[in-house]
Amino acid sequence: MIAEVLTKMETLDNSYPIQAGDLVSIRILEDKRDAFKQKVSPAGEIQAPYLGLFKSTGLTPRKLAFKLKAQLEEKFFPTATVLVTVEKLVMTDGQPTGGCPKLEFVILYGAVAKAGHFDFPRNADVTISSLLHRAGGHTSKQKTPKIKIIRKTPQGYKCILVNTQAALNENRSDYDLFLRIDDVVIVE
Repeated sequence: MIAEVLTKMETLDNSYPIQAGDLVSIRILEDKRDAFKQKVSPAGEIQAPYLGLFKSTGLTPRKLAFKLKAQLEEKFFPTATVLVTVEKLVMTDGQPTGGCPKLEFVILYGAVAKAGHFDFPRNADVTISSLLHRAGGHTSKQKTPKIKIIRKTPQGYKCILVNTQAALNENRSDYDLFLRIDDVVIVE
Protein backbone atom coordinates (compact mmCIF):
# COMPACT_ATOMS: atom_id res chain seq x y z
CA MET A 1 0.00 0.00 0.00
CA ILE A 2 2.81 2.47 0.87
CA ALA A 3 4.62 1.70 -2.41
CA GLU A 4 1.37 2.43 -4.25
CA VAL A 5 1.04 5.80 -2.54
CA LEU A 6 4.58 6.72 -3.59
CA THR A 7 4.17 5.75 -7.25
CA LYS A 8 0.58 6.59 -8.28
CA MET A 9 -0.40 10.08 -9.36
CA GLU A 10 -4.04 9.43 -8.51
CA THR A 11 -3.16 9.25 -4.79
CA LEU A 12 -1.70 12.79 -4.73
CA ASP A 13 -3.49 15.51 -2.73
CA ASN A 14 -6.32 17.04 -4.72
CA SER A 15 -7.71 19.44 -2.12
CA TYR A 16 -4.96 21.89 -1.11
CA PRO A 17 -4.32 24.73 -3.61
CA ILE A 18 -0.61 25.52 -3.90
CA GLN A 19 0.33 29.03 -2.70
CA ALA A 20 3.34 31.31 -3.05
CA GLY A 21 5.77 30.40 -0.28
CA ASP A 22 4.93 26.68 -0.20
CA LEU A 23 7.78 24.21 -0.49
CA VAL A 24 7.07 21.94 -3.47
CA SER A 25 8.76 18.62 -4.22
CA ILE A 26 8.62 17.27 -7.79
CA ARG A 27 9.80 13.80 -8.73
CA ILE A 28 9.67 12.20 -12.17
CA LEU A 29 9.90 8.45 -11.60
CA GLU A 30 11.17 7.68 -15.11
CA ASP A 31 14.00 10.20 -14.65
CA LYS A 32 15.56 8.19 -11.76
CA ARG A 33 16.80 11.40 -10.07
CA ASP A 34 16.04 12.58 -6.57
CA ALA A 35 13.04 14.81 -6.00
CA PHE A 36 13.54 18.47 -6.93
CA LYS A 37 12.50 20.69 -4.01
CA GLN A 38 11.87 24.42 -4.15
CA LYS A 39 9.81 27.24 -2.77
CA VAL A 40 6.98 28.60 -4.92
CA SER A 41 8.06 32.07 -6.02
CA PRO A 42 6.15 35.22 -5.07
CA ALA A 43 4.92 35.25 -8.68
CA GLY A 44 3.42 31.77 -8.12
CA GLU A 45 5.93 29.91 -10.28
CA ILE A 46 8.22 26.94 -9.86
CA GLN A 47 11.16 25.80 -11.93
CA ALA A 48 9.86 22.50 -13.31
CA PRO A 49 12.46 19.91 -14.36
CA TYR A 50 12.97 19.98 -18.16
CA LEU A 51 10.17 22.56 -18.61
CA GLY A 52 11.41 25.76 -16.95
CA LEU A 53 9.15 28.24 -15.19
CA PHE A 54 5.69 26.83 -14.60
CA LYS A 55 2.68 28.54 -12.96
CA SER A 56 1.67 26.48 -9.93
CA THR A 57 -0.43 28.62 -7.57
CA GLY A 58 -4.07 27.68 -7.34
CA LEU A 59 -3.42 24.15 -8.59
CA THR A 60 -3.56 21.14 -6.29
CA PRO A 61 -0.51 18.85 -6.24
CA ARG A 62 -2.44 16.29 -8.32
CA LYS A 63 -3.52 18.87 -10.94
CA LEU A 64 0.03 20.24 -11.15
CA ALA A 65 1.41 16.70 -11.52
CA PHE A 66 -0.95 15.93 -14.43
CA LYS A 67 -0.15 19.26 -16.16
CA LEU A 68 3.57 18.56 -15.84
CA LYS A 69 3.01 14.97 -17.05
CA ALA A 70 1.24 16.18 -20.22
CA GLN A 71 4.06 18.62 -21.05
CA LEU A 72 6.81 16.09 -20.30
CA GLU A 73 5.18 13.39 -22.43
CA GLU A 74 4.73 15.83 -25.29
CA LYS A 75 8.38 16.89 -25.30
CA PHE A 76 10.69 14.54 -23.37
CA PHE A 77 9.30 11.19 -22.18
CA PRO A 78 7.05 8.64 -23.89
CA THR A 79 5.40 8.18 -20.50
CA ALA A 80 5.92 10.15 -17.31
CA THR A 81 4.87 9.57 -13.71
CA VAL A 82 5.11 12.87 -11.84
CA LEU A 83 4.79 13.03 -8.07
CA VAL A 84 4.17 16.43 -6.47
CA THR A 85 4.02 16.99 -2.73
CA VAL A 86 3.70 20.23 -0.78
CA GLU A 87 4.81 21.35 2.66
CA LYS A 88 2.87 24.47 3.59
CA LEU A 89 5.08 27.29 4.84
CA VAL A 90 2.58 30.12 5.11
CA MET A 91 2.77 31.69 8.59
CA THR A 92 -0.24 32.13 10.89
CA ASP A 93 0.13 34.36 13.98
CA GLY A 94 3.91 34.25 13.56
CA GLN A 95 4.00 30.44 13.70
CA PRO A 96 4.42 28.07 10.76
CA THR A 97 1.33 26.01 10.04
CA GLY A 98 1.51 22.28 10.59
CA GLY A 99 4.20 22.62 13.26
CA CYS A 100 6.93 22.99 10.62
CA PRO A 101 10.01 25.06 11.40
CA LYS A 102 10.34 28.30 9.44
CA LEU A 103 12.72 27.72 6.57
CA GLU A 104 14.84 30.61 5.40
CA PHE A 105 16.29 30.51 1.92
CA VAL A 106 16.77 32.25 -1.41
CA ILE A 107 15.57 30.87 -4.73
CA LEU A 108 17.77 30.64 -7.83
CA TYR A 109 16.35 30.09 -11.35
CA GLY A 110 17.69 30.09 -14.85
CA ALA A 111 21.04 29.33 -16.46
CA VAL A 112 22.81 27.72 -13.50
CA ALA A 113 24.15 24.23 -12.87
CA LYS A 114 21.75 23.67 -9.96
CA ALA A 115 18.55 25.72 -9.68
CA GLY A 116 16.19 25.68 -6.72
CA HIS A 117 16.14 26.91 -3.16
CA PHE A 118 19.31 27.45 -1.15
CA ASP A 119 19.34 27.66 2.63
CA PHE A 120 20.05 31.10 3.98
CA PRO A 121 22.47 30.64 6.89
CA ARG A 122 21.63 32.60 10.04
CA ASN A 123 24.06 35.39 10.90
CA ALA A 124 25.86 35.07 7.55
CA ASP A 125 26.05 37.21 4.45
CA VAL A 126 25.09 35.67 1.12
CA THR A 127 26.17 37.51 -2.02
CA ILE A 128 25.40 36.92 -5.68
CA SER A 129 28.85 35.39 -6.29
CA SER A 130 28.62 33.08 -3.25
CA LEU A 131 25.15 31.90 -4.31
CA LEU A 132 26.36 31.18 -7.86
CA HIS A 133 29.31 29.30 -6.39
CA ARG A 134 26.96 27.16 -4.26
CA ALA A 135 24.87 26.47 -7.38
CA GLY A 136 27.87 25.24 -9.38
CA GLY A 137 28.22 28.40 -11.45
CA HIS A 138 26.23 29.81 -14.33
CA THR A 139 25.65 27.87 -17.53
CA SER A 140 24.89 30.87 -19.70
CA LYS A 141 26.60 30.97 -23.08
CA GLN A 142 27.46 34.58 -22.30
CA LYS A 143 30.63 35.29 -20.33
CA THR A 144 28.66 37.87 -18.38
CA PRO A 145 25.08 36.64 -17.82
CA LYS A 146 22.23 39.00 -16.99
CA ILE A 147 21.17 38.58 -13.36
CA LYS A 148 18.21 40.12 -11.61
CA ILE A 149 16.91 39.88 -8.06
CA ILE A 150 13.20 39.94 -7.26
CA ARG A 151 12.79 41.26 -3.71
CA LYS A 152 9.67 41.71 -1.60
CA THR A 153 9.52 45.16 0.00
CA PRO A 154 6.80 46.93 2.01
CA GLN A 155 5.87 48.78 -1.20
CA GLY A 156 5.59 45.57 -3.25
CA TYR A 157 8.02 43.53 -5.33
CA LYS A 158 11.17 45.23 -6.61
CA CYS A 159 13.39 44.11 -9.50
CA ILE A 160 17.11 44.77 -8.98
CA LEU A 161 19.48 44.41 -11.93
CA VAL A 162 22.97 43.22 -11.00
CA ASN A 163 26.08 44.71 -12.66
CA THR A 164 27.51 41.27 -13.38
CA GLN A 165 30.52 42.63 -15.26
CA ALA A 166 31.71 44.43 -12.12
CA ALA A 167 30.52 41.83 -9.60
CA LEU A 168 31.66 38.62 -11.29
CA ASN A 169 34.31 39.45 -13.89
CA GLU A 170 36.06 42.33 -12.12
CA ASN A 171 35.48 40.87 -8.60
CA ARG A 172 34.36 44.25 -7.28
CA SER A 173 32.80 43.56 -3.90
CA ASP A 174 30.83 46.83 -3.97
CA TYR A 175 28.77 45.39 -6.87
CA ASP A 176 28.48 41.86 -5.44
CA LEU A 177 25.05 42.50 -3.90
CA PHE A 178 23.98 40.98 -0.58
CA LEU A 179 20.86 38.84 -0.73
CA ARG A 180 17.95 38.75 1.71
CA ILE A 181 15.77 35.88 2.85
CA ASP A 182 13.12 35.03 0.21
CA ASP A 183 14.94 36.83 -2.62
CA VAL A 184 14.44 35.26 -6.04
CA VAL A 185 17.56 35.39 -8.24
CA ILE A 186 17.16 34.86 -11.99
CA VAL A 187 20.16 34.19 -14.24
CA GLU A 188 19.26 34.77 -17.89
